[in-house]
Amino acid sequence: MNNRLGAALKHLRNLYSQDTLDSWAITEQLHQLAVHMLDLHRNVQQEINELDMIRLSTREELYRRVYIGHEYISAYYDQPLTLEQTASAAQLSVNHFLRNYKKLFGTSPHRYLTECRLLAAKRLLLDSDRSVTNICYDVGFESLGSFSSLFTRRFHSSPSQLRAKR
Repeated sequence: MNNRLGAALKHLRNLYSQDTLDSWAITEQLHQLAVHMLDLHRNVQQEINELDMIRLSTREELYRRVYIGHEYISAYYDQPLTLEQTASAAQLSVNHFLRNYKKLFGTSPHRYLTECRLLAAKRLLLDSDRSVTNICYDVGFESLGSFSSLFTRRFHSSPSQLRAKR
């Protein structure tokens, strides 16, 4: 879900939980959701059309498979993932998956995996009292040194400095 659609759903859920929706407000919010869903659909169609395949059905299938790989990374970022496993989940060869992933998402699967792990680590550092070492391993990093270095480069603050600021 893109940010606008997610924000619209969250807003609707908040209004619903506060019991402040009347029929006019429900209609308006549902209209906003429909607009965001149509925008998202249009964006997906544009991404599909940018793939190199001649037939539309081939482009759609390739998009679906690459997106499965992307979701696989999102779901299992805290596990020791390999490119081969991710490509296999997408039912593509490693080269085919890698080339088309970069084309669709503008980054490599490894960079996306690292970003998922760093964002999860940041959340845990801010929301829990677990040690930096435990968090490092819990989000899937294998080396405390590389985790700390990547974290500092990404957030301009070391993990312990970030925790101290909370």
